[in-house]
Amino acid sequence: MQTWLDWYAIDTGKRTGNEADRWNGGAIRRTAEQAKDILDRLDARGFLEIGPGIRNLLMFHADLIDYVSPHEDCGPTPLAARLDSAAVRDLSGSDLTDEIRSFALDALEEVEQVYIDLPHRSLLLGDKEGLQLRAVFLNGQGSVPLIWAIFTPPGCNEFRFFGWYADADRQCLSDDPDPTMYAYLDHIGMELPQWKSIPLGEVARAADVDIPSVVEDIENLAWLAIAYLKTEQANRQAPFENLPRLPADDPRRSGRKARQVAKKFSLFSVVRISGTNLDREPATGSIKEPGRQLGRRRHEVRGHFRMQAYGPEWSKRRLRWIAPFKRGDRNCGKVTPLRILSAANDDGHPERVA
Repeated sequence: MQTWLDWYAIDTGKRTGNEADRWNGGAIRRTAEQAKDILDRLDARGFLEIGPGIRNLLMFHADLIDYVSPHEDCGPTPLAARLDSAAVRDLSGSDLTDEIRSFALDALEEVEQVYIDLPHRSLLLGDKEGLQLRAVFLNGQGSVPLIWAIFTPPGCNEFRFFGWYADADRQCLSDDPDPTMYAYLDHIGMELPQWKSIPLGEVARAADVDIPSVVEDIENLAWLAIAYLKTEQANRQAPFENLPRLPADDPRRSGRKARQVAKKFSLFSVVRISGTNLDREPATGSIKEPGRQLGRRRHEVRGHFRMQAYGPEWSKRRLRWIAPFKRGDRNCGKVTPLRILSAANDDGHPERVA
């Protein structure tokens, strides 16, 4: 399959028994529309009364509707990108500046929905490498962006998801099933794949993954990917290459070779993003020695991304990696940490030494 979302669209048809719509995305489209309709009909009290597992499941599938359904209201088209392994390597594991985050948030607000797809084994999680990140969905329609991350075992598409709001708390919204989940879904007549019964926390512990510790890293990867895509789109002479695509209503998706067509062509408009222009590994001799600056002792600066100014009167911006370097006057000493020495009095309490 071209993307994880293509795989899930086909797998939904297989699991729900909708074989006729398995290859053209019809099953996942109905599931997303059902989820959105149920949430729209729930008032605030009803939303809180349903179990968190059902609530998170409905929210996740409702967020898919902008990707799998036609845009009849002519609203913003979701932004979808497939990162190659080089882009994942360059963008992951880096700190984020407020400028980059603000730029990416503005871009998300403009398009409202962003999907980021990752290749198999491009970002493994945990010391045991028992899970990999396969996809990230970002919903910017609310006051605080909602982010969903897709985890799978390496080389596999069978998945678990968790979500969080991009605020200071980042409380996890897991896909753990409630005891009454399937009875409720049967009652409302909603078709959904059978969910795995193992709690997400147990899955993460078995893979030696601490979910709260990776949430911020995944979020930073998403913001950097959005910033890179938007700045490069504005600066490139030629547009990004798209993955091979056939829309859902193409006759070949319901023909004799529908299975082969589904493997070769995506249902969605997805750009292919390469990391070849990120400059994370600096060329030899490309770093200039800093000049003398008063009041600045020599110290090391960590590698980081920044929005680099360029163009006429420095009016344009592009995402670039700044390699680690030493800053300050070469004739000055290094910055050394201050230490407070103390000694014990006769009564055993510490006494500061002048």
